[in-house]
Amino acid sequence: MADDPKENGREAMASRRVAQAASHQGEIVSNLDGIGGDARLVRILVGTFENAFAPHIEDRDHRRDLRIEEALQGSFLRHRWL
Repeated sequence: MADDPKENGREAMASRRVAQAASHQGEIVSNLDGIGGDARLVRILVGTFENAFAPHIEDRDHRRDLRIEEALQGSFLRHRWL
């Protein structure tokens, strides 16, 4: 796996967006609770959002771990052919 600057940039942008969305949803729940509103639907939506993005986050972490492992061990092709 080569370090692709575009891929790294997309991963960073996606991570920021997920964090911002989770933070924003948490603020909505806090505001509704603060004014005595019913935040059940928002909590359900937050849970759905987190469940929908969990596989993407796991995949991102797995690919990051593979890149780290490759950097520590060297390229598979280099070991095989040299």
